[in-house]
Amino acid sequence: MEKLKLYEELLNLPSLKISNIEIDSKAATIFCEVKAMEHLCPNCHHKSNTVNQYYEREIRDLNMGSRYVYLRVKMRQFYCASCNRYFSEILDIADLNKGFTHRQSDYMFCLARKQSYTEVAAIVNVCPKTIERIVLDICTKTIDVSNRYRLVGRLGIDEQSHKKGKKDYICVLTDLDPGIIIDILPDRKKETLVAHFKALGQEFCGQITDISCDYWDAYISVAKTCFPQANIILDRFHITKLLNIPLDNFRKELRKSDKENPNYKKLNRAARAVGSL
Repeated sequence: MEKLKLYEELLNLPSLKISNIEIDSKAATIFCEVKAMEHLCPNCHHKSNTVNQYYEREIRDLNMGSRYVYLRVKMRQFYCASCNRYFSEILDIADLNKGFTHRQSDYMFCLARKQSYTEVAAIVNVCPKTIERIVLDICTKTIDVSNRYRLVGRLGIDEQSHKKGKKDYICVLTDLDPGIIIDILPDRKKETLVAHFKALGQEFCGQITDISCDYWDAYISVAKTCFPQANIILDRFHITKLLNIPLDNFRKELRKSDKENPNYKKLNRAARAVGSL
């Protein structure tokens, strides 16, 4: 009994009571159950202590030394007489339908900030896709996307190639004033952007005063459709690129015809000046 109390202190899971422990060379399996005798119904918020059935849930926790730790939690499904519904108890140590405790997820997220998903997956012995989902879940909770949309006034729309050289683009939305990313859309198609902005509602579309984008026709069309009152501003990089192309072509043609032409040096300086803008 004293041994179980010791493990309860070490694990620091006050809502759980440990009933048994199994340890082998690779893992420690902790059998436990929830201490609370009754739970609130998520539908009507009335308390219920009527258990309909029991089932077991396995949750991965932080390692103990070189051993993996698994919590085998005896879960209960309750019946609520107030609204005639069944519901499962909710744990404070892990999200619903997740196979990891909060602290294990935070640990894997911290590892993924410095290493690739594949490397982290090898360290903690899980699938790389699992690491990717955990990072995405934590980032979604942390950045508070809905609040970022509420605060934006000047919107930037740009794309990035998801696969180098494959023209598989994702669309990046930014708040130009603080210079932060608001959201990332799966592609840069006009219909995708229009559907996304319309789903955010008229209030969001009405608060945008400026749109910064490149000369991609879809972006300009989306800006005119969803933000008719906003100023459309082509970003400096693409303006400079457009200026440089004909200037550079003319400079090359001039060089081929006559390298001693005094206008060639002037054009060279002009090209460098445009490129430094």
